[in-house]
Amino acid sequence: MQATGYDFAPPLLSDLRVPATGTVGEPVKFEVSAFDVFPFMTSWAFGDGDSGAGNTVSHVYAAPGAYPVTVTAVDGGGNTTTRIGAIGIVAKPPAPPLALALRIESESLRKLRRTGTLSVTAGVNKAASVALKGRAKLRIHRGRGRARTKLVQVFIPKTVRLDEAGERPVTLTKRGRNALKSLSQVRILVAGKARDDAGGTAGQTAALTLR
Repeated sequence: MQATGYDFAPPLLSDLRVPATGTVGEPVKFEVSAFDVFPFMTSWAFGDGDSGAGNTVSHVYAAPGAYPVTVTAVDGGGNTTTRIGAIGIVAKPPAPPLALALRIESESLRKLRRTGTLSVTAGVNKAASVALKGRAKLRIHRGRGRARTKLVQVFIPKTVRLDEAGERPVTLTKRGRNALKSLSQVRILVAGKARDDAGGTAGQTAALTLR
């Protein structure tokens, strides 16, 4: 006894899921439900020259534009079913510029006079290295009512790494006992410069007046 089967019906394709939009450089997921009595193969054409296989695929577009997405199922008998969708790919929005914020903690005044250290909070909006320098602005009298100001390096420079957006307390240490014998009637300036992994920079200065 010999039996021969003939399949004249093409595969069934349903529940085609093609996102309306996507972003350059980010994976986009496509799905379809396929069925046939006999073994079959499902293939995709993403409209940019690339292709994929399977009922669920992922693809990354390299350029913005409107792309037709075609899915095709072919069974062992050569029967074919095709469905077409479309997706619009937009450019990736530019990264925000690096921003740095410095804040001298209010309680740092007492701590500075007591221990010679200064507590500063540095904040960034993305991963960056932050270099801090602390100086004192002194008012020097030159006689006959004349005076001028002078900036003196008071704290040891310090660089910290912030691996993600957020804030981190940083302690600056006074540069030796004689760097500034009297911490009264002066203005402390903390200058910060941040640099992210893409080479972007940002700077800010925080100040504290000692009386």
